[in-house]
Amino acid sequence: MTKDKIVTINDIIDRPVHTIDVPGFGKVKYVDPTMGDRLDAVKEAKEDPRWEHLDEAQRLSLISDFVVLKMLVEPKITKEQYYKSSVIALGNIMDAVWTDYNIRYLKLREKRQKQIKDFLELTKESFPLNITTF
Repeated sequence: MTKDKIVTINDIIDRPVHTIDVPGFGKVKYVDPTMGDRLDAVKEAKEDPRWEHLDEAQRLSLISDFVVLKMLVEPKITKEQYYKSSVIALGNIMDAVWTDYNIRYLKLREKRQKQIKDFLELTKESFPLNITTF
């Protein structure tokens, strides 16, 4: 992306398909989740009849699983299939998707953090140390 490019709505809503290899299983395809996908995953996780009996870590894990279900393009897995799936097979697929997504997300975030650091350095140089408010 160049400095002159203006972000368009298509840049924000475009969800290209990513293909990754899951060792021992093969290739899967996924798209990045939307904000709606994330919210829907929370709602759907809370609909699980066991929700009230789960601790916080288990709840977050279930929500993450439901986000990944929405991300998967191929194979497309329904909630019903999710509950019947092998923990080893589905767990490895979901972990591979979540890891690949997070690696890409963190790389972009690192670029942004460099911009913030540069900004803070400029701000520090521009204002006297005793100024506490802007």
